[in-house]
Parts: sequence; structure tokens; C-alpha cells
Amino acid sequence: MKIAVTSQNRKIITGHAGKCRKFWIYETDDQTIVNKTLLELAQAVTPELQHDLDALREALKRLDAAQLREALKQLAESGKAMREQLARSRELFQRAAIEGSMTTLAQDADELAQQQREWNKETQGAHPDSTLARAERDLAAEADSLRARLAALDSAVQRSGETPQGETPRSVASEQRQARQAAGC
Repeated sequence: MKIAVTSQNRKIITGHAGKCRKFWIYETDDQTIVNKTLLELAQAVTPELQHDLDALREALKRLDAAQLREALKQLAESGKAMREQLARSRELFQRAAIEGSMTTLAQDADELAQQQREWNKETQGAHPDSTLARAERDLAAEADSLRARLAALDSAVQRSGETPQGETPRSVASEQRQARQAAGC
């Protein structure tokens, strides 16, 4: 799969793909990045769009009304297809960002659960003192924060709409259950 990422300064993602002329092109197989190349456009024009523009220029030179109409029609169709593809890419990037956040939160939940288990082992048979009680409160606050972030991500996933074609939908509820189980809640 090829993924294009807008990056006008080559360091951070550019917010508006239509105004960007530098793109990092990532080629991936299932789990790893196979190749990364920088594509710099002299003009933000695809080869297909350039072909349509050239056809339009030729028709203008000859002032053939039928050819001009056909070239304008093809140019409009190419522009529409490009806008649709850009919108689709934006949706995919947003979904990838949300899913990446969910993965990070699940890892945080696992780490938090491990800390809880270690704390439980340390305090077995011991009388809780103020330090242990404070540690427990801090751990509980961290678990609450994680729960809130998972809920926010769940809302974001629901707002983002349907799963892109060809992808398996992730169950946010199952991710939350897994995180709660890992945290011992």
C-alpha cells in the first residue's frame, strides 16, 4: 500500500494538502514501512491533470469548440476525482490517528495494570501508610484519566463515520473492556 503524507517543510504534516507541494510517500506491506520517498511537485498537478490541461491548451490554440468543451469536461472530472481522493485520504489519516491513539492507550492500560499488580504485591500483608495510600490514589487517578481518554476516543470514532472499505472495524467497547481488565477495574 502507498500512503502520501503532506509535509511542506519535510518535518511535520501540512494541514492543507491542496496547498502543499511536498509529500512523503510511504510504501508498506502489512505491518512495516518498506520505502519512504519525498515527492516534490513543481506545481500541484497530477500527470492526468497535466494531460487534461495540455489538451485544453491545444483546443484553445485551434479554437475548436467541441474539443474545448470535451477538454473542459475532462478537466472538471479530473478535478472532482482529485478532490474526492483528497477527502478520502483525509478520512483515512484521521482514522489512523484515532486508532494509533487507541493502541497507545491500550499499552498505557497494560503498563498501569502492571504497576497496580506490583503495588498490590508490595502492600500484601503490610499496613497501609500515607505513602502507600498516596500511591494508590495516584494510580487510581491515572486509571480514571485513561478511562476518560478512551471514552473521548470512542466518541471520536463514532463521529468519524463508517470504517473505510476493505478495513475491519475495531470495537472500541472491546478495547475499553481490555483496558479495564488490564487495569484490574
